[in-house]
Amino acid sequence: MSNSGNTSLASVTGRDEFIIAEALATALIALEQLPDVRQPTRNMADMKMLLNSLSILRRRCLCT
Repeated sequence: MSNSGNTSLASVTGRDEFIIAEALATALIALEQLPDVRQPTRNMADMKMLLNSLSILRRRCLCT
């Protein structure tokens, strides 16, 4: 990923996408270990949605 101040999502590389997906998955595992009342369920749902969309993008890139 570029170090410029105006980096956009269009500049995210396959490696960047992998790092983001790994970070989301790791965070979700950690958050799931919290007691139910302490889990940020809305954030976790959004994180799962983002992780799923990254997986879909990766599959599309591999198929073309």
